Amino acid sequence: MNTGALGAALVTLLISAQGLAAQQPGQRAPGDSTAHAMMMNKMEQHMRMMDSANVRLDSLVRRMNQATGNAKVSAMAQVINELVAQRRGMQAHMRQMMQTHGPMMRGHRMNRRNNATDTSGDPEHHPEQ
Repeated sequence: MNTGALGAALVTLLISAQGLAAQQPGQRAPGDSTAHAMMMNKMEQHMRMMDSANVRLDSLVRRMNQATGNAKVSAMAQVINELVAQRRGMQAHMRQMMQTHGPMMRGHRMNRRNNATDTSGDPEHHPEQ
């Protein structure tokens, strides 16, 4: 084999190896670390918001449990209104997450389906259906 053919074969092998390495699931592209850091920051911010909402709800429940008569009815209404507001907030957040990350997750599910048997519609695997 001459040197030119050997060099061309070596270059082809290196290019193939880079393509395979890019397809490995454990590998991250250079921009992924920034995206991952941003996602972690958003998750931490969301956890702080949930903690704050829990504190607010706990305070309302404590007042409700201590109240009597008409004040108790008013306190119960405040608890119910807070629960409804938090539920709506969670639904809005989930919708936003689905719009932002839905296409990525659907692609992830498709990859899993290609690698595993989907039994979601199989009554033998889901007898309660």
